[in-house]
Amino acid sequence: MNSSTTKGSRNYYGEYSLKQWIKFILTKEIVLPPYQRVFIWTEEDVKDLINSLQNGLFVPPIIIGNYGGTTNYILDGQQRLSAILIAYIGLFPNKENFQSSDPVYKDTANDNDDQKDENEDVPPLEWKFSYFTKEGWNKRDILRKIDKSKYKILDLKLSDDFWKGSYIGFSLIIPKSDKKTE
Repeated sequence: MNSSTTKGSRNYYGEYSLKQWIKFILTKEIVLPPYQRVFIWTEEDVKDLINSLQNGLFVPPIIIGNYGGTTNYILDGQQRLSAILIAYIGLFPNKENFQSSDPVYKDTANDNDDQKDENEDVPPLEWKFSYFTKEGWNKRDILRKIDKSKYKILDLKLSDDFWKGSYIGFSLIIPKSDKKTE
C-alpha cells in the first residue's frame, strides 16, 4: 500500500480483490454514511461493470474515509460496490419492491457525471447493501434468510477465480485531526 501526506492528511493507495471488497462489506469493515444516495444502477449497469472487470478495463477506484475512529466510510464507489455485491449474491432488487418514495432522491439520484445519458430517467431504488448484510455475513446465510420474492435472480456464472483475481483500486483518506484520542 502506498501512502502520501497532504497538509497533514494521510492518503493510502492500493487495490483489493473483489473477494476482499465483498468481505469488507459483509463484515461491515466498510459502511455507507447515512447521507449516501440510494442505488440507481440498472441490471444492465451491473452486467457492464462485471464485463469491464472480466475484460481488464479500467474501473475507477473506491474512495474510503476514516475520521479517526474504527469506521471506514465509502465516500465514492457505492454504486460499484453495490453492483459487485449484487452480482456476488446473484439477486437484483425488483423495482416494485424497492421504489424510492422520497421526492428529493427522485430529483437528485441521477445527478452523477459518470452515469450514462440513457439512464437519466431511471427511478432510484430504495435499496442499500445493508439489505443483504443484515441477513448474514456470508452468501449462504444471506440466500437462506432473504425474501427472494423481492429480487430477480441474476446468474452471471462467475467463478471463484473471478472474485479472487479481479481487483479494484482504492484511496483511503485519513484527514488530519486536532482531536486527542483517549
